Amino acid sequence: MVVRSGIVTGGAAGIGEGVVERMLADGHNVVAVDRDEATLDALSKRLDTSQLATVAGDIAAQETADRMVATCLEKFGSVDFMVNSAGISGPYLALDETPFEDYEQVLNINLSGTFLAMRATIAAMKKAGKGGAIVNISSLAGLKSVAMISPYCASKFGVLGLTYTAAVENAPAGIRVNAICPGMIQTPMMLRNYGEDAGKDSNDPFGIPMLRRGQPSDIANAAAFLISDQSSYITGVALPVDGGLSAI
Repeated sequence: MVVRSGIVTGGAAGIGEGVVERMLADGHNVVAVDRDEATLDALSKRLDTSQLATVAGDIAAQETADRMVATCLEKFGSVDFMVNSAGISGPYLALDETPFEDYEQVLNINLSGTFLAMRATIAAMKKAGKGGAIVNISSLAGLKSVAMISPYCASKFGVLGLTYTAAVENAPAGIRVNAICPGMIQTPMMLRNYGEDAGKDSNDPFGIPMLRRGQPSDIANAAAFLISDQSSYITGVALPVDGGLSAI
């Protein structure tokens, strides 16, 4: 198997943590990026491998984007892939009740952070001239409306717009850009918003056809495919990984 080196934002918890674990299990080198330095340190100690480096910082800051790319180049010699998983949900409120400050924070992290990370990574990939793969974590809420989380929906629809545009722009350079749209995945953020039982009963408002929530490993499996040579002719795709929710 080809050993690649890359970056996972939001890598200390939830989906990002699952992606980091899968990339390492596949033998790849990973730079995990997260604003929660304590959780990032705990991840590094738990996994305890020279194939993992960490960068603590706010993904909505240009400095963090530049530093994560520089770290990957310094530690591992190349940037072959990136998975953009950093994100927040924001408040669970109707649009007209949502403070602008909360809207702005969600867009800064989820959308601007994705833009900055993509821009820095694509520049490094183009300079190296070897192509690469970028996977953006959007959401089922980037494909269809979900009430009470309008800033989150706006940000995740925007992530798909960035994905499609970057895919077309960078295809000639061999840089593939795809998105994954998770449904209800068992993460700390999902538990905070919806509790333990939502989605497990086909009669409730979040009824999942497969009658279970997804796990971070389900998203990590899809990400592993999208950075691999098995997906070498796939770019500009938004892949739902949602137990059938998007089919309803």
